[in-house]
Amino acid sequence: MKLLRWLLFPISLVYGGVTAIRNFLFDIGIYGQKRHDVNVIAVGNISTGGTGKTPFVESLINLIPLDKNIAVISRGYGRKTKGFRLATQQDTAETIGDEPFQLFKKHHERIHLAVAEKRRIGIAELLRIDPKIDVVLLDDAFQHRWVSRDLNILLTTSANPFYSDYLLPTGNLRESRYSAKRADIIIVTKCSRFEQSIMELQKKKISSFSRALVNFSMIDYGQFTPVFGEAKFLGKELLLLTGIADASSLKNELSNRYQVKDHFEFGDHHAFNRDDLDQLNVKLSQNQLPIVTTEKDMVRLLAFKDHDLFKSHALFYIPIEMNFFDEKALKEEIMKVIQ
Repeated sequence: MKLLRWLLFPISLVYGGVTAIRNFLFDIGIYGQKRHDVNVIAVGNISTGGTGKTPFVESLINLIPLDKNIAVISRGYGRKTKGFRLATQQDTAETIGDEPFQLFKKHHERIHLAVAEKRRIGIAELLRIDPKIDVVLLDDAFQHRWVSRDLNILLTTSANPFYSDYLLPTGNLRESRYSAKRADIIIVTKCSRFEQSIMELQKKKISSFSRALVNFSMIDYGQFTPVFGEAKFLGKELLLLTGIADASSLKNELSNRYQVKDHFEFGDHHAFNRDDLDQLNVKLSQNQLPIVTTEKDMVRLLAFKDHDLFKSHALFYIPIEMNFFDEKALKEEIMKVIQ
């Protein structure tokens, strides 16, 4: 693995040079940022997936006071539509993407949600539809610099922090570690515990690259929730079905409490189809163990309610929430920019 990294390192240098030039052009104003007459908070990362952006955006929705009119804009990765689209009750994971649909399904009474490849157009369209929007949350937009923002929030995992990673394709970074200097807040996600010595060490390392306020978060796992019908989870054995960037935390959590008999792992944002489920149904024909999946995967499986797999295997999803080390400090920073 180390040899492969060194072989790929020259490509990383070229890639890093291209991204550095792009950021420099933004920094000196040759590439301009569009400012809109609304408070904008951007959430994102500089690594490839798996940092917990969607749960964090959901946390932001819950932290912002109820009297504020919130809009969320995402690119809508994996959707089968193009351009600006305002989410409605008729939308699905296919029309707006799995993560936006997950947010809309839970918070449609509280937020406007739209998908748009070009966030500038997305914000303008949302303000045309509802000029009374108070704050726009940009999902996965740390690198999307065409829109000016009032608060820039960078997420990085505790297990693989950006300061220990390398540029693609040697590592997982989409731009230099020093891009973290653009962040106002850095959230270290997926901490196994809030241990003071570990947090202080990570803060110190982050401070070499950014002056941002640093906070820490853990994942709180909820109760198994049936996807179809009113099934109850019984027993201690289960099957795990995922299509996310990194399922290791979930698998470890479940393994501490249950026997995970098998893990069927697909790529991030995998578009499940009947062939996938037919093959699983054949493999699992000798047992009737329940299947547990993530909330993100659940919204992509809703279309298969009548599939034979889910007639013989009850399907559950496990909701998650972010628990912050210092939620008060995080909320105070957010409220500074929301007028």
